[in-house]
Amino acid sequence: MSTARGVALVRAAEMLRPAGERIASDPNARSFVNPLNVFGLRFMQLTGLSRLIGIEPMLTFAIVREQFVEDIVVAEAAKGLAQVVILGAGFDTRAYRIAALGDTPVFEVDHPVTQTQKRAALRQIAIPDSIRFVSVDF
Repeated sequence: MSTARGVALVRAAEMLRPAGERIASDPNARSFVNPLNVFGLRFMQLTGLSRLIGIEPMLTFAIVREQFVEDIVVAEAAKGLAQVVILGAGFDTRAYRIAALGDTPVFEVDHPVTQTQKRAALRQIAIPDSIRFVSVDF
């Protein structure tokens, strides 16, 4: 599984928590992953299996990091952020869901294959004109 898909899986599983219990929220994450994997991961969390096999700290870190970065982007947007550059953007969807970004230019830098997969998965979402895809093979 690609790193982009793995992180999207964690965000998608987080969306299965009740709204008041979520650390982060990404309603677009499920677009990138197999629904069975989402329910499987959430089942592992609910039953404690994820703790037993030692992946719960990694899952928690990923979702806390997601919200931490979002909080920084929102705070900086309020100060007049000129642009956002997301290196290794993968299946990150902040540019599509953080209203505070408004028309702020967002440069999503990633491998062209990943960008093609991302655009296909998000075909039902209007991609704002402020988004610029920059293809790079890191």
